[in-house]
Amino acid sequence: MNRPATARPLDSSARRQSLQTALVGVGVVGAAAVAGLSARLDAAAPLSLAVLAVVVAAVWARPAVAAVLVVAVAPAVAGLKFTVALPGLNLAMIVVVGCALVTFFRRPAVWPRTTATEVATFVFAATAALFAGYHAAVDGSSLASLLRAAAQPALLWLAFWTANRAVGDQGDLRLVLRWVLALSFVVSLLAMAQFFDLAGVPTFLKSISDVYSLPHDGSGPRVTGPFPIWHSLCGYLLIPVVLTLSMLLTGSRSIASRWQLVVLVAAQLTAVVMAVTVTSFIWLAVAVLVAAALLGRLGRSLVVLVLAGFTAVTVFSSVLESRLAQQTTEASGAGGGLLPQTVAYRVLVWERDFLPLLRQAAGAGVGNDLPSTVQFAHTENQYFTWILRGGLLLAATGIAVLIVMFLEAVSAFRRASTHRETLAALVGVVVFVPAAMTIWPYLTNAGLPLALFSFAGAAMAGRSRRSASHVHLHLAVPPLQRSPL
Repeated sequence: MNRPATARPLDSSARRQSLQTALVGVGVVGAAAVAGLSARLDAAAPLSLAVLAVVVAAVWARPAVAAVLVVAVAPAVAGLKFTVALPGLNLAMIVVVGCALVTFFRRPAVWPRTTATEVATFVFAATAALFAGYHAAVDGSSLASLLRAAAQPALLWLAFWTANRAVGDQGDLRLVLRWVLALSFVVSLLAMAQFFDLAGVPTFLKSISDVYSLPHDGSGPRVTGPFPIWHSLCGYLLIPVVLTLSMLLTGSRSIASRWQLVVLVAAQLTAVVMAVTVTSFIWLAVAVLVAAALLGRLGRSLVVLVLAGFTAVTVFSSVLESRLAQQTTEASGAGGGLLPQTVAYRVLVWERDFLPLLRQAAGAGVGNDLPSTVQFAHTENQYFTWILRGGLLLAATGIAVLIVMFLEAVSAFRRASTHRETLAALVGVVVFVPAAMTIWPYLTNAGLPLALFSFAGAAMAGRSRRSASHVHLHLAVPPLQRSPL
């Protein structure tokens, strides 16, 4: 006598997948309902919520989509002045926070262990939030000031955390890097169109970002792209430029073909030259040389840099000469000397406005906003910005993050057998950050911060991973094998 068949209970994996599918369905239906109701408040709300629902579903279906949004999209839109709900909450923040939440609840099957960089960044973010809250309570600073001082460091931690967890294997990393290069190409084209004043692009960029007024003196403007200032544009482009050159130097074709890489780097370097920022020129050269030395291509990199420099001087001679003339013109009130105009003026501002404040700020800073006694409302120095907001402790934790990130990236590079160009580019860019921060607050302005921390999270995603069964996997894997990094 045949016994009736009994249904086999679902295993944990099947139950988990069913629950995830149900949650996605409920989320989409809920978003559609909210979108319909929101039309009463804002005509654009239904479309915005529909896009949000699609993005959430896509991230849930494939966590690598979150990495693409955080590593490639968020840095590219970080300079836009679009804000919602709360003052200072912009599109890039929404992207990062949203992707972090979905990634947390989605919890990819391969989950990384906590890295030293993640811990250091979290400590830095917590320290910044502590001092920001203290100054808001004691000094009564505005909500916008509180968010600017506290939310930005927290955003960097979330960006690293999300990218580090959303990249699960080599295919995910390749997808992310392709998007990073593709969007850097778009930003570069926008910057070039801005330089030549094509098709109303400068007006369009002015409408979507707080672009400084750009001089048109016959030599063209200092381009900003979709960022408020040229420093931010160059900070954003540094990583994709060094990554592209690293792949060209090693002959890597894992992300793009040789001619695609050539076109990409030509556009990227053109945008950097059009921004005419000497710090970025030096930074780029140092980063390329460091990355090339790690990859064993130092000789080739020297040739490439010489050719790139010669081409830039030949093609953009009028722009570079105009900038050189500005740098040799004595800054108002700065007196004579051998220093370039930009540095001489910074020294004047530091001596007059900020050095007298540093002793007072050493313990806990002076506030989320600069005092009214300051005549020039920009520190032009990352260390001064940190000290004024949170004293020497905040500055120390910020410096510690960079040191830890550099050491961990070098360690990951030494153990890696694939995507070495990615880690070499990260090391090359990070090594010069402490020097660059002496003349511009690169880590508290749009451009570099999100690009650096999210890229670092993705690049180091495979250092140490553990699955649900606690099986340890390693970064070194065969090039063609699709498995955890």
